Amino acid sequence: MRTASRHLIPEQRQEKEQEFERQARANRTKNSNLLQYLGATPTPQPADDSTGRYTVFEDTLETYLHRHWPAWEERRQELVRTGEGIGGKNAATYLETTRTVAVEPPFLLHALLENVRSRAGRC
Repeated sequence: MRTASRHLIPEQRQEKEQEFERQARANRTKNSNLLQYLGATPTPQPADDSTGRYTVFEDTLETYLHRHWPAWEERRQELVRTGEGIGGKNAATYLETTRTVAVEPPFLLHALLENVRSRAGRC
């Protein structure tokens, strides 16, 4: 029985895969609906983009940062390792990482900030 507790039996694996597919379909539908609500072309799996109305990441912010700003993730891990930050999603650690990372952020993040500033100026 040791193997059964360590590995999924075929029926369990199939159930997990089906649940994963259901969740993926639901997420794609939500993505399309949200983009349409924002006045954009409904897209089930949008690419990284920032406009005056929204910013979207193809996967997650963390995935984007890992791919396009690796120095940010290195700095975040350093803060956690030295006890100056908390692991996982943590606003204070993210802020300190962004404030102290030595490398400039990628263009999309600059665009996001400019779009937020522009929108805030209109309020």
